[in-house]
Amino acid sequence: MVELVVKSPANARQADAITREIVKGRLRSSRVEMETLLERTAMSAFIREKKDYFVAIYDAAGRLVYGSNSPSGSAVMECILERYAVKDMLHGDIYIYNDPYVSRGGVTHTPDMVFAAPVFADDGPLVGFSVCWAHHTDIGGLAAGT
Repeated sequence: MVELVVKSPANARQADAITREIVKGRLRSSRVEMETLLERTAMSAFIREKKDYFVAIYDAAGRLVYGSNSPSGSAVMECILERYAVKDMLHGDIYIYNDPYVSRGGVTHTPDMVFAAPVFADDGPLVGFSVCWAHHTDIGGLAAGT
C-alpha cells in the first residue's frame, strides 16, 4: 500500500482521526474492488495468477493518492497529463498507453499497459483518475506473446 502525504494550504483544516480512518477505509475498499474486478475479468495469466498488476487512485494533478505496490508512482500519469489537457478530458474517456520510452518508467516493456479513466465530481470538475497498470500475455504483435 502506498499513501501520499500532500502539503496543505495554511488555511486548510486538519481532518479529525475518525474522518481520516473513514476516508482511508473507503480508499482501501475502492482499491480492493478494482483489484477484484481486474482479476475476475482478466484473460492474462500474468494478471490472474502472478498478480502482475497495479491499481490506484490519482488526484487531478496526477499525484498518487492510494494504490497497491506501485511500480512507478506518479510516472504512470505524467505522460498522459503532458499530452492531454485536463480541461479537454470528458466523462467516459479512457487513456491507454504501453510505450516504455515516453512513460519514463511508467511501463517497462510493451506488454505492460496502463489504462487511466478520469473521475469527475457530480457535474463538476475533474477530481482524479482511476488507473490500472497490468502485464498482458499478448497484445497483438507479430510473434506470439508480443
